[in-house]
Amino acid sequence: MKTLTVMILVAASLLLAGCDRPKQGGTEPNPGRQSSAAQADQNATSGGNETGDELSGDALSRFNDAKIYCLGIMLYAAKNQDLLPTNLDQTLPYLRGADQMPSGTNRFDILYQGSMDKLSSATTNGIVVLRSQRWQGRDGKWTRAYGFADGHCEVHSEAGGSFDTWEKQRSARP
Repeated sequence: MKTLTVMILVAASLLLAGCDRPKQGGTEPNPGRQSSAAQADQNATSGGNETGDELSGDALSRFNDAKIYCLGIMLYAAKNQDLLPTNLDQTLPYLRGADQMPSGTNRFDILYQGSMDKLSSATTNGIVVLRSQRWQGRDGKWTRAYGFADGHCEVHSEAGGSFDTWEKQRSARP
């Protein structure tokens, strides 16, 4: 519970500090054994991504909503014995309390429901808990915003539009 509290505080402070200009692209999970706070800090400052184009328009809007929903998921879990919500509406009272609300224009699915304790490693950035609907960018690639169990978010693109392999590699196996 203490680790989750630290993750929530770091995520909330980064969100409130305006760390919302990530780089676009997919990343591989960090195999290092960093603390949750150090991992969240590194992800927020680097955007958790490795390529050079800054996000704008639809991608930025979805990324920002993913960050807000991840914060809501973490706040919900902190007050509910580390259980993740079954739907995003359950996060709204916690987000209102943190003076953070999603735009309401982007649709997301919760991909993992259950206890944070059941995740293989809640301190890594490799477990997807949230994803947006996909959209096609100007470059023709299909794109989605994702939220992870450690609270960081990424935007990932696939030329063919199938995210199955990428998501399967990052799915929780409780």
